[in-house]
Amino acid sequence: MKKIVAFAMAALCLLAVGCSQPSEEVITIETINTPEPVITPNVPEVTPTPEVFVPSYTEKIAEKKAKNDETVGWIAIPGTVIDFPIMFDTKGELAYYKLNDERKESELGSVYCHFNVASADSMGVGQNLIVTAHNNRVAYSKGNYTNGFFHELHHIQSVNTGKTNCGFDENDRTCPVTLDAATLPNFSTPEGRIWEISLDGIDAEWEVWAMYEVKEDEPAKTLYYNTWWPADYEPADYEFEEPDEDFIKAWIDKQISRSEYSFGTTPAVTDQFMTIYTCGDNHDSKNAQSRLYFFLRQVNPVSTKFGGAAATTAATEAAPQA
Repeated sequence: MKKIVAFAMAALCLLAVGCSQPSEEVITIETINTPEPVITPNVPEVTPTPEVFVPSYTEKIAEKKAKNDETVGWIAIPGTVIDFPIMFDTKGELAYYKLNDERKESELGSVYCHFNVASADSMGVGQNLIVTAHNNRVAYSKGNYTNGFFHELHHIQSVNTGKTNCGFDENDRTCPVTLDAATLPNFSTPEGRIWEISLDGIDAEWEVWAMYEVKEDEPAKTLYYNTWWPADYEPADYEFEEPDEDFIKAWIDKQISRSEYSFGTTPAVTDQFMTIYTCGDNHDSKNAQSRLYFFLRQVNPVSTKFGGAAATTAATEAAPQA
């Protein structure tokens, strides 16, 4: 603080009164030292670079393809024995339901897809790629878990709908496996819904967004509708509808409405889809239409092939629904 002393002198002489004496007045003024302003430099905001997805199955596919050039991909689901090559019959006969991955006769068949990417695109159904395999629940009833192929999709279904044991129990055939909820994919966690699958040049992580099993009296057309069965292959009692935006939106809504689990995710009509299915557990007749379906969408890397990116997943934590 500084003190400033000001002296005021009055020297005005009034004739009538006489001259007054000079006077002094002390005035004190307080001042505040203001700190110098701090200038913050403009630092540009840095957006983190997304982690580049590195596929896990490149070598496995190459090794299997060297033995059978109809190998088109690989599927492995954590916590299950599902870790198999995906086959595609280039003759278009879906022969791998009765052939192993070396194209030899086998009642257990293989994991295979209906169409490869090129043929599916040419038929207008490439936005929904299909992967299937036998349930092979009988192999499980005999303790042959390695050749169960897609049976353990039922284990995933069961544990995420609150069951502790496999649902297969038919006559003298029963799956003896006690389900381990800590090991099998848990749909209430993001990592439990994400499966890495490589198929015909698409190496990616895929998110499950709907899952349900239909009964043996389900109409046959459900299979064709769910898998976008193309017009050139449609049976007489099914009329294929071109998958335009209205069709895809209705298809998404239909699968979510039937889902046995509430995933909290609504895909975009521009997503790349994959439908995985196998036979139902307790309906083993030739005419049975019971099947277990899982519906997935490509999320990493995101597909822009059909005009857009993957939709945003709802932030709500999913819970099992009856």
